[in-house]
Order: sequence, then structure tokens, then C-alpha cells
Amino acid sequence: MNAITQETILAPVFLDFVLTEVQVEENGAIFTLEYRFKHVSDARMECFIPLVQSTQTYIHNDGLDPQDDVDVEINSMFAPDNSLATILCADGVTAKEDQQFMLTSDQAFKLNQLLEEHFEYVYERQLERQECC
Repeated sequence: MNAITQETILAPVFLDFVLTEVQVEENGAIFTLEYRFKHVSDARMECFIPLVQSTQTYIHNDGLDPQDDVDVEINSMFAPDNSLATILCADGVTAKEDQQFMLTSDQAFKLNQLLEEHFEYVYERQLERQECC
């Protein structure tokens, strides 16, 4: 009998931590996870995750008429599902530097959403520079 096997990665997760900041690097992203109680940051981790090169569709329009929308493919990066992140430093958390962990689905969604916004912003700045020169 043929069986399809899927690789399972067992790694810790930090369920109650919220992704707050992202900085895109050449081959990945440095991001911050925070645990907040009553709007005060009690614990904070700075982490790194490798990213995969990709493209995304950006809707460009020089005017106000939606009929003038043009889909443009722009360079992008994203964090694949089940990627392992690495802790760079931690404060208020029982975790070690270089410890690997997985993002929750909400954290991964937020990270990829912020990455998408980042690459749209970069593209818009490039367009502005081209128009002014």
C-alpha cells in the first residue's frame, strides 16, 4: 500500500505573543514578538526568520478612475508555513538565544501581511523617485 507522508516539524510556539515590528533584511526578516498584559509589554523577543523570494500583484493607478487600474507584478518575500524562526534576544521570557520555534498561524499571517505592505511601500517610493527625475 502506498502512503503519502508529510514532514512534521515539532518546535515550541509562543501562543500569547503578538508580532509588533518587522525589518526586512537581504535573506530574511527580523521581527519582534511581545507579550502584553493590560497594555504593558511584559516580555519581548527579537527574532529572525528566513524568507522566500516571490512576487505579488500590486494594483497601480495614476488617476482616480478604477477603470485605469493596472496589475503590476512586484518583487516580494514571504515566510512559508512551518518555517522555523530563531530567537536573537529575549527579555522576560524563559527562552535562549538561537532557540528555534514556529510561529502560530496568526503570527505568520501578520508577518506576511506586514511584509506585503513593506514591499508595496518600497514600490511606491520607487515610482515617486522615477516621476520626480
